Amino acid sequence: MATISLGIRQAKPNVDGSFGVKIIIGSKGTTAYISTRFKVDNLSQWKGGKIVRHPDADVNNRKLRALLSEYEAILDSIPNPNVSAKDVKEYLERRFRKSDSLKAYAEAYITRLEKEGRKSYAQNMGYTLKYLIECFGESVILQEFTPSALTLFEKHLRKGGSSDTTINIRMSHLKALLNAAANDSIVEYKVFPFRNYKIPTKAVRDICISKEELHRLREAKFKGVSERRHTVARDLFMLSFYCAGINLTDLMDARLDGDTITFVRKKTATKKQGEKEVSITIQPEARAIIDKHLTKEGKLDFGYNYSQYEQFRSFVTKGL
Repeated sequence: MATISLGIRQAKPNVDGSFGVKIIIGSKGTTAYISTRFKVDNLSQWKGGKIVRHPDADVNNRKLRALLSEYEAILDSIPNPNVSAKDVKEYLERRFRKSDSLKAYAEAYITRLEKEGRKSYAQNMGYTLKYLIECFGESVILQEFTPSALTLFEKHLRKGGSSDTTINIRMSHLKALLNAAANDSIVEYKVFPFRNYKIPTKAVRDICISKEELHRLREAKFKGVSERRHTVARDLFMLSFYCAGINLTDLMDARLDGDTITFVRKKTATKKQGEKEVSITIQPEARAIIDKHLTKEGKLDFGYNYSQYEQFRSFVTKGL
């Protein structure tokens, strides 16, 4: 018969020297572990299956007991208890508040973003999910996100060397994720976690270029092995400038053999209400660049057989 209990793995501390509290599963002479969001700073804070000598010991122990009870209830329903600890773990994880799991919901949300064509945002949301799991463990549920949990996540990011700008991005991603979960009725918050939490402000950078610098870029001549890359990057930068800042992904999909560019901006297509089409008149300066790279189908072609948009975007970014 499988057994479960609370414990820590002394031989496997975290990178910062702390120890995560685990659900330890024993069955048929094998052992498996389920991570929790709880941890102790050192071995002296764990004794007899409980957190001790810790400012939040009482609260955390109550939550851990409740968590263990949930897993015990699921274990009681296992059809065949005579299996390995790994099999028991898989059974428990599949049935533990699946709909309320941060990891499960975030992965589904990321898939939704990818289907909407928001691949770059989906990729960055994936990075944020990685840090959330790193901080709270894979079994953390959406309901557990409170202002104190947000503060804990911020501390975790700072400990890892993240700047205010990076923390702003990660927290903005988490806020969007929790908002989406609430809107999808996956979780209900009496008080939304971010209501009284202030997201760190991004560092202000002066990234404007002068008219003189823009003129130098427009007229620049390139030589050597990077001539083609720099020329393509320059042409796309200037074309975006002449077309009211159009994004590369929208520009590459647009038909450009007429007097105007009409498109639906991918970045806001699923958010914006009402009229979504954007129409821009092609100015002579833009037409001169377009005609250098225009195909018979009215699309831009820079001579690169990249199958993935992200590859070409990376190529252009490096060129810039």
